[in-house]
Amino acid sequence: MIHAVLFALASLSSAPVGQETDLGRVFKKGEKLAYSVKAALTLEQRGHGLDTWLPSDLDISYQFAYWITDVKSDGIATIRYQRPTMTEVEGETASSAPKTHVEKVNMDMQMSLSPANEVLDIKDLTPKKPKKQVEKDSLFWRQPMTSAPQITAFLGQFLDEIVRLSLFVGSFESSLDFAPRLPFEPAKIGETWKRTVGYSPQKLKGKEGKMEMQRLDYTFKYRGPIDSAGKKVLRVDASLNLNSNLADFIHQLTHLDSSQTHLAKVPLTMVSEIEFDLDPVTHMTLAARAKTTANYQVMIVDHVDALEEVRLKGENTLTLVGKAMASAPPLPSSTPIKKIGGH
Repeated sequence: MIHAVLFALASLSSAPVGQETDLGRVFKKGEKLAYSVKAALTLEQRGHGLDTWLPSDLDISYQFAYWITDVKSDGIATIRYQRPTMTEVEGETASSAPKTHVEKVNMDMQMSLSPANEVLDIKDLTPKKPKKQVEKDSLFWRQPMTSAPQITAFLGQFLDEIVRLSLFVGSFESSLDFAPRLPFEPAKIGETWKRTVGYSPQKLKGKEGKMEMQRLDYTFKYRGPIDSAGKKVLRVDASLNLNSNLADFIHQLTHLDSSQTHLAKVPLTMVSEIEFDLDPVTHMTLAARAKTTANYQVMIVDHVDALEEVRLKGENTLTLVGKAMASAPPLPSSTPIKKIGGH
């Protein structure tokens, strides 16, 4: 076994540029992996007529672990995922000291995970809490927006989505917990592939001025074997670039024009870059480092300055902190298992 691993490492370090590499995960039954996630967001905003940016900081951290309880012949693994707590730290402001909040989320999931790091299904084992009244999702409006509060709420949802993506701690599709999404076929150095992490209004190709909710994709790129922190790893990068005007989308959606909404333009831009270090043999993620910058403005007619401006910077680091052969906790016997499509 040791000789086989050494041979694989030697082969990777001298692999020709044109040679294809199967980057699929190699799961090992009984293995436990533990990770630490630390995210930080700095958001600055200012209103009309203000020169000073008002900053706010938010740090989010958590640890999670998963056990590989079974591996099928096609390489798909059954895993048990647990995340006990999440810690949020709101930064100091002019009127308050830093605030720390530890939430006992007690996340407990049984999942199927493909060799491409795709979550195929989830069974939620998390102890149920009393249900809270949840407002209906208004991201896709089904009633005409005819008032300023409706339009403001609509714009706010897209800003919330940018904040979520900038922190990299949202759903399993956009977080770093099961990233990077790996290619389904062997890849050459420099080869790219895409995976969807969200949706945003974007112009349709070939249709002048028309916009629709389009997939928001990360473009992944295989960089090949490198040295990182003194270790031989396989590097995969990911990037996302969004440049959209939400005013065009609102006018198209509402059948109103700028004389009625008073919106001149609402530019929204976001650039994200992530680098992943993968184990050369098993292709498990050893570490990830992510950065995002984003800008958002609400420009109204007959005004040179923006009604509202927001700019933000987000960072996230994921680190493998433990690896061992260990048994997963027993499945709860008193809690019914409800299968859901995602988290």
